[in-house]
Amino acid sequence: MTNAIRNIAVLLVIIVSLATAVSLNASNADADPSDFTVEIINDYAFITGYTGDSGTITIPETMVVDYKEVQIYGIKSEAFENNKLITEVTIPSGIELISDNAFNGCSNLKYLTIEGSPVIGTSAFMYCSSLEFIDIKGTPEISGKTTFMLGKECTVRTSSEGILDEYSANTEFTYIEPQQTIVRFVSSTAPADASFPDFIVTSPGSKVTSPEGSAVQGYDMKMYVGESEVTDSYRTPATDVTITIVYQIQSYTVNFTVDGETYQTYRFDYGETVTAPTEDPVKEQDERNTYEFTGWNGFTDGMTVTGDMTFEAQFQETPRDYTVSFVSDGKDIQTQTLHYGDAIVKPAQDPVKESSDGIDYTFTGWKGFTDGMTVTGDMTFEAQFSPSDHEYTITFKVDGETVQEMKLKYGETVIAPAEAPEKDGFEFTGWSGYEENMTVTGDMTFEAQFQEIPQDDGSGDDTMLYAGAAVAIVIVIILALLLLRRFL
Repeated sequence: MTNAIRNIAVLLVIIVSLATAVSLNASNADADPSDFTVEIINDYAFITGYTGDSGTITIPETMVVDYKEVQIYGIKSEAFENNKLITEVTIPSGIELISDNAFNGCSNLKYLTIEGSPVIGTSAFMYCSSLEFIDIKGTPEISGKTTFMLGKECTVRTSSEGILDEYSANTEFTYIEPQQTIVRFVSSTAPADASFPDFIVTSPGSKVTSPEGSAVQGYDMKMYVGESEVTDSYRTPATDVTITIVYQIQSYTVNFTVDGETYQTYRFDYGETVTAPTEDPVKEQDERNTYEFTGWNGFTDGMTVTGDMTFEAQFQETPRDYTVSFVSDGKDIQTQTLHYGDAIVKPAQDPVKESSDGIDYTFTGWKGFTDGMTVTGDMTFEAQFSPSDHEYTITFKVDGETVQEMKLKYGETVIAPAEAPEKDGFEFTGWSGYEENMTVTGDMTFEAQFQEIPQDDGSGDDTMLYAGAAVAIVIVIILALLLLRRFL
């Protein structure tokens, strides 16, 4: 097409903008007929708008209008202005004109492919601030200084390096060769923390790895080309390729344990809020303590899952009280209430057991008790005594003076002195309180008893005479009676 024809085309666009035309729905075989609108001006067909819901569009080269297929000549001025849906546009080689402001303000447009060599009007891509890759396969004619007022940086693949530099005052263009390959990354499952480039520039046959920033903690990530997973052996083809990154959130096990035993187990996705069991655990008292639940070690309300987690139940320990008694012969000597583990202190004074039945008792200790022992439960310690026979003093006295003293045990036979004591003028009659074969029942004292001997006053011979006569008479009488009985 000559420059004159191009200029006429631009002029026609201006005229069309002032003219009244009929808007018609049309499509080619690859698009829904309702996606684009078209106007016929002076036998030229212009795309005037887009009503579809896809962000990726290809401008049709032909349309069916009134049952007649027409060649699309260009894109009318402001046809896609301020469209926030569009993210990718392909302009095929059959399109010869992109009018002024055609895509002005398409702030979400990222990718632009221009396959032919159309005339591009002033501000056609002004304020396309997200546009980061332009693929120019022909040699378009650019008519305005502000045609490509884009964002800060943009990559351009073209055989004409520097082709866009003079048409933007605020964008730094990076030019790559046509044979270089673009690998695009897309993901519909990317978490908010994922940050990876929309595309990278590489060469055919290059190895592709996951892009920087694509790995996200708590997620498994895989890459696919079509339905095939991209592995380490994947090499880029000679054409551009799109790699889909699929994220799968990781699931973790959260355990709540009591004394190392599982109390409750949950499965949570990464980042989910951890919830503790609704019922607090109960720990039965043991011989040492009672237990009160105070919380889960390491757990705080609102915390989120970052991996497998285990929370151990915490309990406040209160030592149990026990009764410790010291008794002697069934009588309480000392009773204390002590905590488990407290040191046991024995009574300060040793108990005493009275002697009985000739047995003495010596305290030898508390049964089961040892110095330094601690409380392990209710405890009773019984006093222990060592019995021993009691020795009693047995005393024989004469007029208060001891003539014999012996030590005998309870129940032994008391034996009086072998020789009777003597006392001038008196006859010994026995020991006061003493009986033959009596046994020891305690300390005993026996006093000698005496009967006074009568004194001779001289009348003793007559008395003896009378006594002897009396005895003789009695004997005679007895003999006479015996004789008389014999003869009768």
